[in-house]
Amino acid sequence: MSKILALDTSNYTTSACVVDTQAGIVWENRIMIPVENGKCGIRQSDAVFCHIKHFNHIFEGIPYFDFDCVSASKCPSERENSYMPCFTVGVSFAKTISLLNNIPLYLYSHQKNHIMAAIVSANAGHLLCSDFIAYHVSGGTTDIVLCKPNGINFDVHKIAGSADISCGQLIDRAGTMLGMPFPCGSHVEKAANGNLKGNLNIKEHDGMYNFSGFQNKIEKMHCENFTSGEICDFVLDVVLSFILKSVAKLRKIYGNIPILMSGGVMSDVLLRNEIQDRCSKVYFALPRYSADNAMGTAWLSAVERGEFNA
Repeated sequence: MSKILALDTSNYTTSACVVDTQAGIVWENRIMIPVENGKCGIRQSDAVFCHIKHFNHIFEGIPYFDFDCVSASKCPSERENSYMPCFTVGVSFAKTISLLNNIPLYLYSHQKNHIMAAIVSANAGHLLCSDFIAYHVSGGTTDIVLCKPNGINFDVHKIAGSADISCGQLIDRAGTMLGMPFPCGSHVEKAANGNLKGNLNIKEHDGMYNFSGFQNKIEKMHCENFTSGEICDFVLDVVLSFILKSVAKLRKIYGNIPILMSGGVMSDVLLRNEIQDRCSKVYFALPRYSADNAMGTAWLSAVERGEFNA
C-alpha cells in the first residue's frame, strides 16, 4: 500500500491529489486560473505565475500523510518535443518534494493523466489489459490515440485528431462571443436547447478533422440573430458529428475495440448521452474527472509500482 501525492499544472487549473492505493482518493484540491472577461485564454507567462501563487494555498487543510512517492504531469501530450511552460511549475514542486523526502518521482504527460483518470473514474481498469482507443477532447487538444499495454502502464500513439483548432477552442470562442465566462463549456451546455442530430459534414483527411470553418458559421449565425440556444446546439452538434463520424471510421479499422472518452469537453452530459445512445463499448470519465485534475498521474504511478488492482 502506498500514499501518492500527485500534481498537475495545466493551462487553467492547479491540481493536487493524494491517492491511497487501497482506499482511493483521500484528499484533493484544485484552483482555477482566472481569465479576463471576454478573453479566450491566457498567456503562458501568466499561467506560470498563477500556478506559483496557487502553491501558496493548494495544500491548505491537507491532513498529514507520510508519502511513498510523488508524481506530476510534465508536458501536454505524448508527441515528440511536447512542451508547455506551465507544467514546469508542477514538475519543479514535485522534484523538490521528492528530493527533500527521498521518495521516488514519476512524471507523465497531461494527456496520459486524463486517460488514466477516465479509466479509474469509469471503473474501467480492465482496459489496461489490452488495446483500446482514447479520445482526449479538451480546451487545447482534440486527439484520438491508440493505447497499448507496455508492461509498465501503456503506450500512446496518435491516430487521428484535429487539423486546426480543437473542439474546446470552438466551444470557448462561441461562448465568449455570446458573452459567457471562460472556460465556456458548462455555460454552452446550459444554454443549449438539446436538439442535436450528429449528422453535420465534418471535413476529414487521413484521420485529421477540420473545425475552424465552423467558427465562421457560428459568427454568421450570431450576425443573423440566431438565439444563443440555437448557436450552442450547433456548436455541440459539430462535436457530436465529429465523434460519431470518427468512431464509425475507427470501428471499420480496429473492429469493436473499446473506446474511452476523456478531457473537459467530454464532461458535457448532452454529448455523453447522445454518444452512449449511438455507440457501443464507449466509456466516459465522471464529469469531475473529465476536467483537469491530478488523480490520473497518481494512479499511473500506482500501476507502475504494481499497486493498481483493476
